Amino acid sequence: MLFLSLLGPYLVEAQSQNRHAVYGFGQLATGNYYGFDLSANYVLDERHVFQFTFGLYQRRAQSIPIDYNGAGFSIMPNWWPAGPFDIMRNLQLTYGRMYQLEESGKLRAILSGGLALSRVTEPGNWRDYEGPSGGFGGQFWPQPNWDYDYISNNRLSVVFNPRIEFAFARFYGFTLSPSIVVNAQRTLINVGVGHVIGLVRRKKSTPFKSTG
Repeated sequence: MLFLSLLGPYLVEAQSQNRHAVYGFGQLATGNYYGFDLSANYVLDERHVFQFTFGLYQRRAQSIPIDYNGAGFSIMPNWWPAGPFDIMRNLQLTYGRMYQLEESGKLRAILSGGLALSRVTEPGNWRDYEGPSGGFGGQFWPQPNWDYDYISNNRLSVVFNPRIEFAFARFYGFTLSPSIVVNAQRTLINVGVGHVIGLVRRKKSTPFKSTG
């Protein structure tokens, strides 16, 4: 991962101090939107967690007319959502508290929240399609019966993002993370699962101290 290559020197320093952690994770998420996010994390004094996250999520557009017919054909299975899509991109900065659920540091909970800059992109200005009919009069490549424009807005969002981390090894773990992102235009609610890579926890011989 690019994130780990850039933070390599900091991983070595944090390991020598044995008090901090620097790691990243990527996860897939599903809910009223589905997508993925990538996060960089810094843990200070084994309890204060600072996280920067980029997330990209989408869903089938809620504004699609009932009689909308898409263009062309798709190689995706029938259950795969067809476009156009509502899209939300988030840049999140959150702070959280880490709580060790067992002494070795292999299982811990993080309660975190913060702010995000969200870019919401959705189809709008729906109108009758007036473009070309497609190849061979539209028989082999039919065109949609509606046309639209994608409209984007930037929103300030509030983020609530608790998670459970399973630190199986010193440099690898697993995360389970519900997430709520709320802004003036949309609300995102999903649950993500993913891999944690980096300086995840201490050596077995030096367990995390209590964070009571």
